[in-house]
Amino acid sequence: MKPKVGSMQRPIRKSFGLLLVVALASLPLIVCTGNKPSEQTAQPQPAGDVTADIQPDAVNLNNLPGAGQPQAGTAGDVAAGKVLFQKNCVLCHNADKAGKKIGPGLKGVFKNKELPASHQPATEANGRAQIESGNLSKGMPAFGAKLSKAEIDSLIAYLKNL
Repeated sequence: MKPKVGSMQRPIRKSFGLLLVVALASLPLIVCTGNKPSEQTAQPQPAGDVTADIQPDAVNLNNLPGAGQPQAGTAGDVAAGKVLFQKNCVLCHNADKAGKKIGPGLKGVFKNKELPASHQPATEANGRAQIESGNLSKGMPAFGAKLSKAEIDSLIAYLKNL
C-alpha cells in the first residue's frame, strides 16, 4: 500500500509545532539568566563550611542603619540582649508584662522608680549589680560568672527597651 502524498507532512507539522512551543517557553529563561538551556547553572553547594565562599567586604550587616544599635546611654546590643534573655531569664521572668512568673515581670523595669525585688532605684548600675550578684534570698541566681561584661551590657540594653 502506497502512502498518500502529504500524509507525512502532518506528523512533521505537529513535531515542528511542539518544537516551536518548547523553544518559545525557553526564551524567558535564556533572556533573564543569560544561560542557554543546554548550559549548566550553578548547583547548590553541599552543607559544610559555608563561610569559605563569602567575600570579606561583600556584605557587612553591622553597617546597616540601626543594626544592633543600643539604646542611648547603653553600650550593649539590644538584639543580642534579647537572645540572652531568652536563654537565661525567660524561665523566671516575663518580658512582655510586669506580672510575676517565678521572679518579677520585667516589662518597663527601667521606667519604674525602683527595681521590683530589691526595691533599689531602677538604675543601670543597680540592674547590673542584681544580674551579676543575684539575690539568693529572693531566689535570683548570680550571673556574673556566667555572662561576660559585654553580655550583661546587651542584656541591660534589652531590658531598657522593654
